[in-house]
Amino acid sequence: MRRRSENEASYEIDAFVAALAVEELASGTGGVRVEPAFERGAQVGYRLGEVVPGSVYQLVGLRAGDVVEAIGEVRLDSPGRAAGLLARLERGRR
Repeated sequence: MRRRSENEASYEIDAFVAALAVEELASGTGGVRVEPAFERGAQVGYRLGEVVPGSVYQLVGLRAGDVVEAIGEVRLDSPGRAAGLLARLERGRR
């Protein structure tokens, strides 16, 4: 994982590691608890609740309270977008 720039709170994660994290999230096997994150009444992403020690999320440096705003170019600003992304990733695994 690396920070895109010193003035930005965005990080890039190796594609393989990101795929493992998304696969774990899609399977519902645990590792992290997420809830929608809102600013001024609009969803801006998903806030991480508990991050299980030893999970792929903890290994890449994510912590409870972090907000994931996008995965790749897909903004996570609505439940529909998140569900659509997970469905596309699931189809890609078959």
